Amino acid sequence: MSNWVKMMKAGFDAVLGKRDYLKLNNKKVGIWELTEYQPTGWLCSLTIKPEVIPKNSPIIHDCGAFGYREQDYPTIDGQYVNAHYAANRYRERSRPGDIVTCPDNLLLRNIDWRR
Repeated sequence: MSNWVKMMKAGFDAVLGKRDYLKLNNKKVGIWELTEYQPTGWLCSLTIKPEVIPKNSPIIHDCGAFGYREQDYPTIDGQYVNAHYAANRYRERSRPGDIVTCPDNLLLRNIDWRR
């Protein structure tokens, strides 16, 4: 069994949005700090840059393909999304132990053209 499979545990991964926090006493507090039951981890898209990120929870980073699935040339915030763009964004956002995925091929019929 691979190390990656050993690290994965069954559970619910919640979607991490851009503003999933509350301002309490002039401090941004993540909503996960206020819930009784914690998700197993979080899912975060390259199309969203959260302002606050959970520190002790694994994050699955995805390419955001759902947001640009109708575009002939994929863009995020006006930037063309290619392997170089995605790798740089993943490098900026991910931490050791996080999972990086790019499900572009799951949403598109003509993946050969897109490659």
